[in-house]
Amino acid sequence: MRDSIDERAPATSDLVLRTTLDSRLQAAVEARLDAMLAGPGRAADVSQGAVVAIDAASGAVRAMAGGRDYRTSPFNRATQAR
Repeated sequence: MRDSIDERAPATSDLVLRTTLDSRLQAAVEARLDAMLAGPGRAADVSQGAVVAIDAASGAVRAMAGGRDYRTSPFNRATQAR
């Protein structure tokens, strides 16, 4: 994204960034992933996980979580795992 933005553009320009993410669903996905990893995941010795919620009709990504905590593990399991 940064490559396509003119760095000389004034900070007050009317740049609009659109996303398909649903902030409420995103928060729910993060909370549920954390709960699963803290409960059943811990019991099964699973420390990380990933969730991608996609709108089946449009293909839009509505929510995505690539792991438990980016600060402790910056590897994004939703986009980088193979």
